[in-house]
Amino acid sequence: MSDFEAISNLSKHSYVSRTAVLLTHLLEDFKVSKDSPGTSLCAECFVHLEPIFGWRARQQDRGSGRPWDQFTAAFPGNIMSLGRNGRRSMQMKEMGIYLLNDGAVKVDGGSIFGQVPRIAWETMVKPDRKHRVRWGINSLLIQANGKNILCDVGAGSKHDDEERETTGLNANRLKKELRDMDLAPKDIDYVVLTHLHFMHAGGGTRRVRNGDTVPTFPQARYLVQREAWEDALTPNELGKGSFRSEDYLPLEKAGQIEFLDGDYEIVPGVNIKVTGGHCRGHQVVIAERLGSRFAYLGDLVPSAYHLGLPTISSLDQFPENTLEQKRDLLATAERDGWLLLFSHGVETRGGYLQRRNGKLTLNPVTL
Repeated sequence: MSDFEAISNLSKHSYVSRTAVLLTHLLEDFKVSKDSPGTSLCAECFVHLEPIFGWRARQQDRGSGRPWDQFTAAFPGNIMSLGRNGRRSMQMKEMGIYLLNDGAVKVDGGSIFGQVPRIAWETMVKPDRKHRVRWGINSLLIQANGKNILCDVGAGSKHDDEERETTGLNANRLKKELRDMDLAPKDIDYVVLTHLHFMHAGGGTRRVRNGDTVPTFPQARYLVQREAWEDALTPNELGKGSFRSEDYLPLEKAGQIEFLDGDYEIVPGVNIKVTGGHCRGHQVVIAERLGSRFAYLGDLVPSAYHLGLPTISSLDQFPENTLEQKRDLLATAERDGWLLLFSHGVETRGGYLQRRNGKLTLNPVTL
C-alpha cells in the first residue's frame, strides 16, 4: 500500500488507531521527528491531515491526553511549520501565510470597546494610568501562485515626536520583518489596504531625502475600494483624525493604486470581500486552499476581545453594519473551521472558533 493510500484509508480506523497509523507512515516514509521542527509535510499529506485532525480538534475539547495534542506537540510541522529564519507560518498547498508586526500603539480603552463597560473589559486587558490599552499593529503576508501579497502595511515612519508621545506609537518594524524573510520592498506584488486609516495604510508610503513622499513598495499594485478612497479624500468630522493624506495620495501620483468596486479575486484562492461597517469601503481578505480557509479581518473584528457580537468599537462609522457582517462571518467561520487573523491582536493574534458550554471561544494559534 502506498503512503497516500494508507493516509487516505485512515477513516477505517478508530480515532486513536488513525493517529498511530499516521505516525507510523510519517516516521517511516517522511522522516519527520521532533528533532527537526522545521520539517513540513508535503502538500498531499496536508490535504488528508487537515480534515482528519485539524477540523476535528477544533470541534472538541483538547485535553492534554488526547492524541491530537500529543501529535502537534511532537510534530509541529504538520500544519504549522517554521519558515524562513524560524518564523512560524501556516502552510497550505502552494500557499504560505505569515502574520507580521509593525509595532504597537496605545488607544483609549473606552473607544476600543464601545458600549462594553470598563468594569467588564478591564478584566480582559489592563489599561495604563491614562486609560489606554496596548493595540497591536499587524500585517499579513500571503505567498500564493508565485506572488507576495501584503495585507495592510502598518503605521509606518512618517510620525512626529508629538504624535508618538500622544499615541504611544512604537511602529515601523514591518520592513525589518520582511527583511528577516529575505524579502525587499520591491518583492511585494500586491498591497491590500483594508481601509485607509493611518494604522493600516501609513506604511504604504515613505519619505525620501529630498522630503518627497513615495510608495514604499515600488512594484506593488495597491488595492483599495473606491468608496474607501473617496471617504478618505473628504472625511467628515468624526473620521478626519484617522486619515493622513500623505499615506495614500502619493500612491495615485505614482500610478500604483487600483480602485475596486466590490469583491475581488487577487489570485486564485485569495479573495477580497467588502464588509463596510468600520468605515465606508472596509474590506477583508479570505483565502482558501483545498478546503482550509483563513480570514484576515481588518477592523471588522480587530482582536480576539471583539468576538462578542455587541463588542464594537465606538470608532466604527456604521456599527449596525458591523454587527450584521460580524454575525454572518463568525457563524460561517465557526461552522467551516476557518483560521481567523486579527489586525490588532497582541498576545493573541489568531485562532479557531469553538463552542464551550454554549459559549463561543477562541482556540489560539501562534503565528
